[in-house]
Amino acid sequence: MITKIDIVLGAYEELRISGLTSKATPEEITTGVRRLDNMMLSWKNKNLCPSYIRSTSYSDIDPNQDSGINDVDMFAVVANLAKNLCAVFGKACHPQTLIDAKEGYDNLFSVEAPERESDPYMPLGSGRKLGSSFAQAYKFQDNDKNAPDDCATFDLKVGQVDNFSIDFNSYLLEGNTIQSYAIGDGQGVSILSSVEVDGFINIQAKGLIVGFSPIKVTITSAPSGRVNPETINFNVTST
Repeated sequence: MITKIDIVLGAYEELRISGLTSKATPEEITTGVRRLDNMMLSWKNKNLCPSYIRSTSYSDIDPNQDSGINDVDMFAVVANLAKNLCAVFGKACHPQTLIDAKEGYDNLFSVEAPERESDPYMPLGSGRKLGSSFAQAYKFQDNDKNAPDDCATFDLKVGQVDNFSIDFNSYLLEGNTIQSYAIGDGQGVSILSSVEVDGFINIQAKGLIVGFSPIKVTITSAPSGRVNPETINFNVTST
């Protein structure tokens, strides 16, 4: 098992050549884990899917938590975290660190983003906003197609109840929080319960019908008042 502190200490060790000490303080280790979480989330937002286990929340950091990263992938993650930490400490990265980070990233992950799916909540070609009900908006597209095969798609079986977490922190402006949110059921998924914690919407969902079943989660943030509707894809399979 490779823990998060293993990766962070590896990054600080790498940074000795950039003029930073490898003897990190507890505060620097916590900073490193937060930067690691943010870096891996940013990769996921680019539709890159590393096997990483994120922290429970921004304020709940456990350096001894399993990272989910395997031995083969570790060097690329360490090198990229080292590059990330250079900016935190206002240091210029050593050229070799930059080379290692780029080569590691390029070797591990495809940077070609898949073609985006059209919004299943709109009639094709109309561009109008979501109608008065989910069923009315959903019927304009084929609900038998599979959900997009990427790391943002949740898998669920018919009759299965499971918990999922949707992260809105990358959308929230600094100092903003989620004031309210609304969730619409998909035709193949029922949302049994939900709660917001530190910018995450945690939901409990049940699979109902086999197929592609998107739901829409809409948040309102405060004090800015920004409204963000997010389509969450479920791929429901038979038992």
